[in-house]
This record gives sequence, structure tokens and C-alpha cells, in this order.
Amino acid sequence: MINHTLKVLEYFTILDRLIYHCRSVPGKRRAGGLLPLPDLATINHNLDLVSEMNDIFEYDGGPPGLEFDDLAEQLERARSSADVLEPKELLDFSAFFKIVYDCQRIRGQYQNLHHLLNGLVYP
Repeated sequence: MINHTLKVLEYFTILDRLIYHCRSVPGKRRAGGLLPLPDLATINHNLDLVSEMNDIFEYDGGPPGLEFDDLAEQLERARSSADVLEPKELLDFSAFFKIVYDCQRIRGQYQNLHHLLNGLVYP
């Protein structure tokens, strides 16, 4: 029944469009794993997050740039084999930490931004 409902609602087409518009690799991965929400409280909580993000875009021109590659693979490789990160990899991490810093700087202005940051930093 639920598969039929998802097909009728074109859920997977919408999901593909969302993935296409994601600007980071982890964002694309998270978007690809989205499922319909199970209960009204979770739906309302997530709608609050979307509303707050809309406010960030409307009044502050959007969050800091959120384009970055998936750094987990590089970290895991360095951790497991004690490899030294190359300068380009270090620059990638530097850009990622700049994004996190910029998000934390505006964090106090928005009640629910910490949920979004936790998902970014701790996927």
C-alpha cells in the first residue's frame, strides 16, 4: 500500500529533484535516504526547521556557502592507515571548517539552527 501511495504521489521523482539541487555530497546522500515522516510531532518539528531556513534565506541572504565534498572517506583513510593528508585535502577540510564556523556565528539568531548544524557536522 505505501509503495503504491509513494508512486502515486511521485515521491521518488521529487526526491530525485531534491538530490539534484543539493550542493554537497553529504547533503545528496541524506536527501537520497529521506523517507516519509512517521508522526505528526516529527512533521511539525521538521516544518519548523524548514520555516527557519526560509527565514535565513529571506532575511540574511541564505546560510554560508554549503558546497563541500564528502570528507569522511579521506578522514577514514588517514585514520585507518595513518596516511598524511595532502595539501589539497587539508584545504578541503579548512573550507569545511570555515562553513561550520560561519554557521555557528549566525547560530544564536535562529532557534533551530543547531539541529541543522548537528546534521552537517555529525551526519
